[in-house]
Amino acid sequence: MTPTAARICAGAAAGLALSAAAPATSFAVQAAERRAAELYHLAREARFQGDDPQAARWLEEATLLDEDAVLPRLEWADVLLALGRPEDVPAALDPIAARVEARADSAPGQAASWWRLQAASKLRTGDREEATRLYERATRHAPWDWGLRAQLVGLHRLAGNPVAEAQHLSVLAAMAPESPEVRYELGRALLALERWREAEDAFRSAIALGGSAQVWESLGDLLLATGRSGQAVTAYERASALPGASEELPAKLERARAAPR
Repeated sequence: MTPTAARICAGAAAGLALSAAAPATSFAVQAAERRAAELYHLAREARFQGDDPQAARWLEEATLLDEDAVLPRLEWADVLLALGRPEDVPAALDPIAARVEARADSAPGQAASWWRLQAASKLRTGDREEATRLYERATRHAPWDWGLRAQLVGLHRLAGNPVAEAQHLSVLAAMAPESPEVRYELGRALLALERWREAEDAFRSAIALGGSAQVWESLGDLLLATGRSGQAVTAYERASALPGASEELPAKLERARAAPR
């Protein structure tokens, strides 16, 4: 065989080897992805049965088989939180960060879950400020998620940030127009900001929906603070006739009665 012919044969053999290897590699990848999907569903069933430790083992195996799969990693992070391992959550979620962000418009629920889980891990490890920032990011992808908004109301209240608290409560009020509780909480946040008219509207809306002693008392506080002591007396009296009034209510009522009209 001439040298040229030998080179041609060698090249042909190498080409055949590569073409045979490609389908084999592709088949192996597909098999791994199928097994990862099976493990994900097994883990979901294990969680349904209350076996989070087994679910965690299957989900970890699934992520080793398919590193870029989003759902197994989201579920794994959630299980880690349930198992009291919040410090392990970032390592579970970080490998899919770019993929989740790239698909945020088409899969906003996954993006919201990614940010929410990161936030929960920070909150449980004591970093409340960073948790708040991450929960806020989650709301960009799930603006009408009640749980996210309620979580942020609590965090902003603890941080002494009534402006942000009122913003989230306003969204919750739009989501639950028949809830007197939400309007009462919104009124409290607006009252702290001395946004008198908006706070009064919130309290009166709560009363129209079935106001409690707390709502009437808060309305009395607002009325007294804005120089309407006669109306404040009426509000305090309405509060005193209902269960759940505060211990400070009698003193407030006396102050309102003594105030100039």
